[in-house]
Amino acid sequence: MSNIARVACCLMFLMIVSTSLNASTLYSQFVQPGDVRGQDVHGCGDFHCSRGNRRHDAIDFVVKPGAPVLSPITGKIKRIGIPYFNDDRYDLIVIESSDGLRVKLFYISPIVSKNEFVEQGDLLGYAQDITVKYPGITPHIHCETYVEGKRVNPRLL
Repeated sequence: MSNIARVACCLMFLMIVSTSLNASTLYSQFVQPGDVRGQDVHGCGDFHCSRGNRRHDAIDFVVKPGAPVLSPITGKIKRIGIPYFNDDRYDLIVIESSDGLRVKLFYISPIVSKNEFVEQGDLLGYAQDITVKYPGITPHIHCETYVEGKRVNPRLL
């Protein structure tokens, strides 16, 4: 399977997984788990949305805090870290497939370790509550995808 097809499959998988979660009172009838985060008080979660002097080069998938997050691809955990150098309450996970597809996920409390091998569908951890840091933001998982080292919009693949 090509890298392009893998990215498309991985994001469809993320959406299927997150849409299977039960919605809570945090969500209106218009925003459900698995949706791409739309406009809220902190901006938009779609690819290339404006963030002042930069662009949001990722997609934010709406997810209920505490929900399980499954691996969108088969690969090796390359990094467990923090997305904010000055705030260690949140975590990120980077997974890389054997053919170089890389997926970076933010706001997940990991149960996996660096260098661990995971299959698509394996439990990575649990969604963290980003609303603690950004009150008024829609709870979400931030997902970046890279093909051959370049950040790509999975919707165009």
